[in-house]
Amino acid sequence: MLLVTPGWGYENEDRQEAWKRTRDSLERLSKVAADLELTLAFEPLTRVESNLVYDSKSLKAMLDEVNSPYLKGMIDTIPMALANEDFHDYFSLLKEDLVHIHFIDGKPEGHHVWGDGVLHLQKYIDQLSQFGYKGSLTLEYTSYQYVQNPDTAIERTLEILAGFIGN
Repeated sequence: MLLVTPGWGYENEDRQEAWKRTRDSLERLSKVAADLELTLAFEPLTRVESNLVYDSKSLKAMLDEVNSPYLKGMIDTIPMALANEDFHDYFSLLKEDLVHIHFIDGKPEGHHVWGDGVLHLQKYIDQLSQFGYKGSLTLEYTSYQYVQNPDTAIERTLEILAGFIGN
């Protein structure tokens, strides 16, 4: 599996032109992925990071247009929260085309250790269970506060998650 993200359209151009460039690039990447038998996990970004794919609906629209079995959707809990969405929004649209999750806390922005942000861990765990998600959850710490001691950040998160998910 290889993570890919959308680009950014120029602010002075028609959004559809930038959308088309991204779609064309993903179609080309999907053909290479097919040759390599590789799944591309397409991650929506925050609205500050991309003006193209930044929520479940724009992700679904791009996946539908590319229409490749080698391009699937993924979730990052930060863009999801900033778009005022939750796992229900993604699972109801993507179903089996959801293949990966970046599972981190935020305020709601940032990429924080669970407990350092304001996101609803119990709600998220319940929704993942409700939808029977069996894929992986990965941690993605990009907030500067964890750079000096990333192992402690990981250990704190694992302790918190153990209370919700089990060992």
